[in-house]
Amino acid sequence: MSRPFISVVMPVYGVEPYLHRAAESILKQTFRDIELILVDDCSPDKCGEICEEIAKHDSRVKVLHLEKNGGLSNARNQGMAIADGKYILFMDSDDYLDLDALQLAVDSIQKNPAKLVIWGLIEEYYDSANQLSTSIKVDYPEHLFSSKEELRPHIIRLEEKTLLGYQWNKLYDFDYLRQKQLKYEQVALIEDILFSISFVEDIDSLNILNITPYHYQKKIDYGLTSKFVSDYYDLHMLRISKMMELYKKWELYTEEVKRILANIYVRYVTSAIQRNCDKRSGMTSRQQKEFIKNLYNSYLYQELINFVSTESTIVKTLSGFLKNKKTNACYLSGKGIFIIKNKLPILFAKVKQNR
Repeated sequence: MSRPFISVVMPVYGVEPYLHRAAESILKQTFRDIELILVDDCSPDKCGEICEEIAKHDSRVKVLHLEKNGGLSNARNQGMAIADGKYILFMDSDDYLDLDALQLAVDSIQKNPAKLVIWGLIEEYYDSANQLSTSIKVDYPEHLFSSKEELRPHIIRLEEKTLLGYQWNKLYDFDYLRQKQLKYEQVALIEDILFSISFVEDIDSLNILNITPYHYQKKIDYGLTSKFVSDYYDLHMLRISKMMELYKKWELYTEEVKRILANIYVRYVTSAIQRNCDKRSGMTSRQQKEFIKNLYNSYLYQELINFVSTESTIVKTLSGFLKNKKTNACYLSGKGIFIIKNKLPILFAKVKQNR
């Protein structure tokens, strides 16, 4: 069998209602030279059986049943190990892709054989009744870059638009990825952005497509049904630090980069402050205020806080509280955001879109 042009690695866990749709959105692509690798991560439902059923009807499908649940990063790494494509896409099994997406990506590669192709997405928010409540397009102007000098200023702008970290809006040159010996780290929340930063560090070509074919299905969190990550703050400060290190290495740590990183910093710090209000944090109000006070002595605060510049009224207000070390105002703002997020999650989702 000849080498497929695109391998699609799709980790599968607990997505029985959505798996058929996700797989069909790949197998029915107008571009046909693909293989689909379904990685059953010991799913507790009938996903394993569904994977086998899908494979029976299409010879382009491989199924890998893992012996024990190892999480998303491990599933992607295991799927990557048996992939044969010239390019590789990592897709979630509860989302779906417009049927012409891969053809458009390949068309761009014919024009400019890039090491990375990126496209936009549509965030689709569903309420507790699984009804679509609101949606938003996240996109970026089209560019076909063939040099490091051209593409590097755009990496931070893609991160600003949230398009850098996601894995399912990218085609990676698989030979180059193997050459770099990249694998996903076993870390919560930021495994995607760490992978992306490592990949783009030395690439000399990039295609950005002004299309939004990926449908990112987001279930709105209600109170304690949302996942709580105790080291949320530390993980996202690492994310910002890695981007900063990248631009310093490139000798492109400009005022624009500082501004973007500063705005991102305020967003994640604010999110951390409101998450501390969750009972699962185990923090008293006094401890939450001490957390805020400790921010003022942190390296990233001192490095970035004076560079915040944004059109977002919310970010501008919160950055003002932080910059002026208004601890009580920061605490109360975080508490207010926490209440809105848990009592009015649809409203919170809509406000969050205006980033």
